[in-house]
Amino acid sequence: MQYIKWIFALCATLPSIVSGAPFDLTKATSGYLYFNLAGADMARHDGELKNCISHWASGIRPEPAPYTAGIVGIIVIDSMNAHWEGARKDINIEHCMVAKGWQLVRLPDEEGERLAKLHRNELVQALSPYVSAEQPKGEIVRTWKNETIYQSTLIGKSPEPAKRTLLSALAISADNPEIPGITSIHEVTRKEAHEARKRQHIFGIKTNKLVEATALQPGQVRLIYSVRSSKKKRQILTFIERSDPSDPMGSNFFGVFGERDALPLPDGTFLSHRSVLVPAGLWFVQGPLVNLDNCLGAPSFEAKDGTTAYLGTFDTTTDKIGVSMDMTMINEALSQSGIGATPVQWQNGFTYPCRQTLMYALEFEGFPFLENYKWGSQGRKSR
Repeated sequence: MQYIKWIFALCATLPSIVSGAPFDLTKATSGYLYFNLAGADMARHDGELKNCISHWASGIRPEPAPYTAGIVGIIVIDSMNAHWEGARKDINIEHCMVAKGWQLVRLPDEEGERLAKLHRNELVQALSPYVSAEQPKGEIVRTWKNETIYQSTLIGKSPEPAKRTLLSALAISADNPEIPGITSIHEVTRKEAHEARKRQHIFGIKTNKLVEATALQPGQVRLIYSVRSSKKKRQILTFIERSDPSDPMGSNFFGVFGERDALPLPDGTFLSHRSVLVPAGLWFVQGPLVNLDNCLGAPSFEAKDGTTAYLGTFDTTTDKIGVSMDMTMINEALSQSGIGATPVQWQNGFTYPCRQTLMYALEFEGFPFLENYKWGSQGRKSR
């Protein structure tokens, strides 16, 4: 229960923590908008936008109003749910297209209003050169920036609607709305998600001395990580989850924490170590556990049976989180325990069914990508 309280306390305090946040992943962009990718034709534009529209239907959906709420209560709750769903739809379509390498462009109101009034065929003809232009007409308001790597990015509140007209959506055909490859969407309600998270959770063993050299059980792995911070504080950075097709809600996960009893370093920063015993398998960085999924691309690693593996040092001394695989300090910390650790092989670009309110991607800078991953920073390179 205390673990769950930490999670919701984090989400409740995020808006105040990041009042000056440069990025807000919970609010859709306002204005008259279209997506641009140099050299892309309308067929690619339509196909990828339909793909993203299909994707937004995944994730946690609101609970329907109970009959016990009464007539007025049902009307109010259903209205709030529709408002929430509309905002979630808008922002997730943005996230998806930006993660695919597209730019979101805003036109001046006068021109946007003129285009919005056109018949669809006329709009397609007018918008086509904008979509494919090397220098798009209007103001580029969003591109891929790996926003979730920054601690100040706002992710912890409900999606906010915006006054907007997405010209790209008005231009696509309503024909053939089903897009191949989007069959793995796992749709759940908030209640179902909460129940799933009450299942088997994995808790790390908090200690600056790490763990004694206890024997690993068959199928088990010892994972160790470090957190470097500018303050001694209990800090939830992210959650790492085990990939398991038979458990789509991901009940096997653990948190990456900074610690209050971190050890001081000569440069004035603090260092803590933490270890956790987990099942062998493929693990990926899910995100903050609630509200956002890194399902469009996440850092991942393979944890091999019977090994002790080091996830690296998560550096939080600046807004931009860094991950270092330097083994010097962890080897020193392990020297008296009889445990030897090997670094994991991080790879960016692991995708999985989106389950949270918001979807996006995260990349650890300086690490390779899975083969054939063409989203995030690879999106524009692959075109």
